[in-house]
Amino acid sequence: MRFSKGAVEIYAKILSIKAQKGKNSLWPGELFEHKFTSQAKIYGLPNGDILIKSTSGKNLWKPFEYDESEGSRRR
Repeated sequence: MRFSKGAVEIYAKILSIKAQKGKNSLWPGELFEHKFTSQAKIYGLPNGDILIKSTSGKNLWKPFEYDESEGSRRR
């Protein structure tokens, strides 16, 4: 993936991200922490957005399905 000319590295290594689920989630309002097992950096883009980019070539996110009847994660 190519990203914007003028992107600026903000963080050289991400350890974790804490975030809150939205209204349309199975867990609305719940807080979660995603701990990164692959190396990644955060860049600031000229338009004010941020970009999280893998530096190891590995996926940062593992796809999974939710069991909506139980509200749990299927592996």
